[in-house]
Amino acid sequence: PVFALLQAEIVSLQAMGKNGNHKKLRLKQSNDLPLEALWFNAPESSAQIQAGSIVDIAGTLSQNTWRNKTSLQLIIKDLHHL
Repeated sequence: PVFALLQAEIVSLQAMGKNGNHKKLRLKQSNDLPLEALWFNAPESSAQIQAGSIVDIAGTLSQNTWRNKTSLQLIIKDLHHL
């Protein structure tokens, strides 16, 4: 299923990949705990997005295991800068 995350704040943003076209974001919505999100093949317009931006996101949940620690992460399918 595809989930909507509305009016989320980007807490941090980091470029990834050889060409920097993938993004790793930490998102926060209201008083909830931050959520890690990955945006593969982000468009060039993503350069306008920065920490502190408010966005609406559509994405799917994925389980990430790294160094024996498992967490949920959101795989971004679409992002709209508000």
